[in-house]
Amino acid sequence: MKRYFYRASDKRFWSIEDKETSYNTSYGVEYLGRERFGSKSFSSIETCQKNIEKEIQKKMDDNYEEITILEEFSGVSTMQDVWEIQKALKEQPLKYYLNISPPILIKALSRITSIEELTLRNVSQLPDEIQQLHNLKKLSINFNPNSKGQITNSLGNMEALQELNLENVFSIENFGNLENLKKLNIGFWNEGEGIIPQNIDRLKKLTYLRLFYAKQIPDTVYELKNLEELVFTYSEVKELPDTIENLSKLKKLELDFMYTNLMDQPLTLPHSFGNLGNLDELTIRWRKVENLPESFKSFAQLKN
Repeated sequence: MKRYFYRASDKRFWSIEDKETSYNTSYGVEYLGRERFGSKSFSSIETCQKNIEKEIQKKMDDNYEEITILEEFSGVSTMQDVWEIQKALKEQPLKYYLNISPPILIKALSRITSIEELTLRNVSQLPDEIQQLHNLKKLSINFNPNSKGQITNSLGNMEALQELNLENVFSIENFGNLENLKKLNIGFWNEGEGIIPQNIDRLKKLTYLRLFYAKQIPDTVYELKNLEELVFTYSEVKELPDTIENLSKLKKLELDFMYTNLMDQPLTLPHSFGNLGNLDELTIRWRKVENLPESFKSFAQLKN
């Protein structure tokens, strides 16, 4: 049997596991992210039990609190994970940050429908349970690059979501029904597929879009008529199509072609570019622009 203890004042954790004639301990400080281990053996089960109780009492006297872990979370391997679960289930915060996020933690968080902001780091795969966070407004996910993390149907019908940040994602199958999403930041892993799904045009309320290391960008991006800021960073934008004029609310357009295969190819702006009447900031890096359209003269308000 393993018992868990935590002291909130300095974020120290401690656990002890009964092995009949011996016990194992683990301890450390939460924010340092390091865990140390110890063990001790005895001549009999009775002697071991007495020493376990003595050690536990010392911790209780030193302001540690025992944490009760539900059976379905018994597979958690580190005390940091244990505390994350207990804290989530007990405090039910509106904002939550996980520096480590195995699926078991997300399953625990799925019980907390009040969460509005969630940051997950070092994620391998996103479990379907995240769809149960119906009130989530902001979600940031940083995938472990070695895991080839994918977005399939995991986002489902998270209709309350307004901001989605994805970093080191390998591939995206679809965006689900994110009808209220306003801000989307996609950072592909540089060795990932880098394909933006065709159904991105379903994100009708999107006002901000940043694509990092995108290799295939569908024309449906230019159907997002509420976009005010569009940023392509290290992305394979061969040409801007005439349909860019659909982005009539666009205020900022940024294209950075560093690390792409297009750096030596000139970029020609379409004639319809001049119809972007609200554009006041244009940045183009690492690619030469040739043959500016006559309509470009209408941009007297441009900052860059």
